Amino acid sequence: MALAIGAGTLALILLLKRWPRVPGILIAVVAATLLVAVFRLATRAGVSVLGSLPQGLPLPRLPFVHVDDLGPILMGGLAVALVSFADTSVLSRRI
Repeated sequence: MALAIGAGTLALILLLKRWPRVPGILIAVVAATLLVAVFRLATRAGVSVLGSLPQGLPLPRLPFVHVDDLGPILMGGLAVALVSFADTSVLSRRI
């Protein structure tokens, strides 16, 4: 059933590509979501769904970071900073 929903969604996206001003992906995803909800395919056919989404905005707070997570966080930040520096350097040379 999940394969049929996925294939139908893909077919609808490809069909709606004929009209470039129509948001085909959005329409296909909404249609698939409504199909699963209306026919209750999560309980009847065993289609996996995400579940309920939290409502409202989260409260602002500082994240708690474990000491073990500092290494990957710092390495990721360093990689982003290096790519940003290289991009800015190349762009400034062109200008």
